[in-house]
Amino acid sequence: MSSNSIFKIYSKKHETNTSDSIFSIIGNSEPDLTKSLAFLLHYSEDFFKKFIKSIFKKVIDLNYESYFVYAEQKSNCSTKRRDISIRINYDNKKSVLIIIEAKALNSEIRTIQDLLNQIDMYCDNELYSDVHDNKLIKATLTKNRIIYSDIDEIISITWEDIIEILKDCNNKKDILLTNYMEKIMSSKDLSTYEVEIFCPPVGSTFSKIEELNIYCCPKDYSNKEAIYLMPRIPVNQNEQLLADKFNMTDRHTGKGFSDGMYKITEIFMADRVSLEAIEDEDLRTKVRAWFGDSSNNDESNESILKVFVLDKKINFDKPKFTQGQNPTGKMYCKLSDLLNDDLIVARN
Repeated sequence: MSSNSIFKIYSKKHETNTSDSIFSIIGNSEPDLTKSLAFLLHYSEDFFKKFIKSIFKKVIDLNYESYFVYAEQKSNCSTKRRDISIRINYDNKKSVLIIIEAKALNSEIRTIQDLLNQIDMYCDNELYSDVHDNKLIKATLTKNRIIYSDIDEIISITWEDIIEILKDCNNKKDILLTNYMEKIMSSKDLSTYEVEIFCPPVGSTFSKIEELNIYCCPKDYSNKEAIYLMPRIPVNQNEQLLADKFNMTDRHTGKGFSDGMYKITEIFMADRVSLEAIEDEDLRTKVRAWFGDSSNNDESNESILKVFVLDKKINFDKPKFTQGQNPTGKMYCKLSDLLNDDLIVARN
């Protein structure tokens, strides 16, 4: 690469260039990012080894003879295409085949079983001849980690995992690894957070949050990644909390309020079937308690719940009130709003 050469690429959607890298030519969609990832696994053996060691260390031996990486691998007899497949060969002629199904960051995962069915299709020996005589390892690549019922059967990878591996192996020495890391880190859908505070209405689940230090909601209820969770409680039927904690006896009928917030330490998705696969026993007990036994609880019956693992509660000196209750609507807020006012201001 000539040090005197400068390359610029421009986007129709932006007035200025968004990137100067080869990955902007490949594209920004999930298939494009996935194909770029497959290329880098082939291009950099250091990245490949750290990827295998970080994600598959329990099931794959790094003392291999050779490996092949395939992107958009077409079936023998249909139009179905695998996102990424990796065949690792050993000197005893046995091979391991990793099949990775990637999902667009804004795509709908209706149920975990649907995702399992899809990846099982890519392991069908009638569709793919390379399934024969290979040890199969199945994995998914998604925005949030997914807890599967059998963690030995399928492995959940997140895009943040990819970023951390790139950071670990690169240290800005390789321009392609650097460009790809910058590409996915700058993606709006892949950002570590999109809003500072997620402020959901909690109602009767307020006590669950206090007791369990987690919050669960339907998977598509919170569509923005946040740093903090600030539960919003209806004033009606909770006046005693205001009186006991803040010595407030004034009427605030019809409003909602928050008495504190939590730093979000982890987010993952799980359903009832996959609860036993949560490795942390204490966390597994908490999530099971949230699901509960009630058949009338809408959240309990949701196919997939999004689980927010919370840090120690940050209590407010004074409660933060909404202008109105809006009991079913989620809200997003900025930290600066809380520092300057006692009013919860909704953000898009």
